[in-house]
Amino acid sequence: MEQHERLEGHKLALEMDKLQRETSLKSTELHLKEKAQNDEMKVIKRFGDALAHFSSPQPDEVTDLPSYFRGVKEQFEQLKIPTKYRARLICRYLSTRARALCRRLEPDVCEDYVRMKTAIMKEYGLTAKCFLDIFNCLKKSANDTYILFSSKLRGLLCSICMNVKSLNLMS
Repeated sequence: MEQHERLEGHKLALEMDKLQRETSLKSTELHLKEKAQNDEMKVIKRFGDALAHFSSPQPDEVTDLPSYFRGVKEQFEQLKIPTKYRARLICRYLSTRARALCRRLEPDVCEDYVRMKTAIMKEYGLTAKCFLDIFNCLKKSANDTYILFSSKLRGLLCSICMNVKSLNLMS
């Protein structure tokens, strides 16, 4: 009987030791996960600060949207911002209408910059036909320089080509 009690006590001590090790392991895993999240937040903050020096808010003029997104893409590439952070970083520069759209989108679309940009362009009704109509009707305003006007025309022409190309690829 005494041997049986000692065996039970030893068994209980082993289980207690096992639970303490598991608790310690879980605590370490939690600490490492928390540290990784903090590191990710620091990375996002660092990229966000760098982007803040070069980015401007989304323009209200619909015709400027393609060139705006082209400029944003160039900044992402120059700053070597990883694709997984791009959608998060650009949100603060979007217009109220675009941010409202992003809130209604599926979470996986909001986390993917390319899909989010496509959704915004569709929301504004920017299709190849729309770009072509704008291109044909666009006139230089008194405020625009010839360089700015030619940039708008070039942007519209590029957008037409990209949309037609994507439509042909889908067919």
